[in-house]
Amino acid sequence: MFKKQTFETNVYMKLFRLAYSFLAGNLCIFLVNLPFFLVVVTTAIDSRNSLFLLGSILFFLPAILTTLACFANDIQGNDVPVKTFFQLYRGLWKKSMYLGGPGYLVIVISYVDILFFIHQPMGKWVIPFFFLLIILAISLILNNFYLQVKNPKISIRKIYHVSLYYVLKKWYISLLNAVLLVLLLIVMVVKPQFGFLLTPNLFLGLVYLNCKQTYRELNQ
Repeated sequence: MFKKQTFETNVYMKLFRLAYSFLAGNLCIFLVNLPFFLVVVTTAIDSRNSLFLLGSILFFLPAILTTLACFANDIQGNDVPVKTFFQLYRGLWKKSMYLGGPGYLVIVISYVDILFFIHQPMGKWVIPFFFLLIILAISLILNNFYLQVKNPKISIRKIYHVSLYYVLKKWYISLLNAVLLVLLLIVMVVKPQFGFLLTPNLFLGLVYLNCKQTYRELNQ
C-alpha cells in the first residue's frame, strides 16, 4: 500500500540536501565575491568609501547570473552543487558583463552625480531622477539575467528589448526586485557574517520567483 522509502528518497535526506545546497550556494557566492567582502570588512561605512564598495560590487554581477542559472537548472538535487556552480560561473561571467555591465555603469555614474548634486541648491529636484535611473538599471540587469538563463540561445539585443519592455510593464515587480537586491547588499555591508553566508540565496531566490512571475506569459 505504501511505497517503501530508500535512504536517498527519505524526506529527511531531501531536507538535508536542500539545506546543503542552500549553504553551499551561499559559500560559492562568498568565494567569488571576496573582493567585495574584503572591502566591506576593512573599510568604514562612509560615503567617502562608497566608490570602493561600488567598484568591488562589479564581481557580484556574474555571481547573480550564476545563482539564477542554478535556480533555473534546479541543482538542489545535485550531489556536487559547488562544482556545478563554478562550471556555470566559468561559462557565464562574460555574458554577465554584456548583460549587466551597461546597467552597472549607469548605477555608478548616477551615484557619483547624486554625491555631486546633494550639495547643490537644485539637488532636491535632480537627485530623484538619478535614484529612478538606479532602480531601472538594477531591474534591467536582473531581468536580463533571468531571460539569459531561461532562454540561453536568444541574442543579447533581443534580451535587452524584451527585458526593458517588461521592466516598464511590470514596474511594481521591477521595483520589488531592486529593493530586494539593495537590501541584500545592505545586509552584506552592515552584517557581513549573515549577509554573505546566510542571505544571498534567500534574497536571490525571491528575485528569481518574482522574475518567473513577470515572464509567466512568455513561459507559457
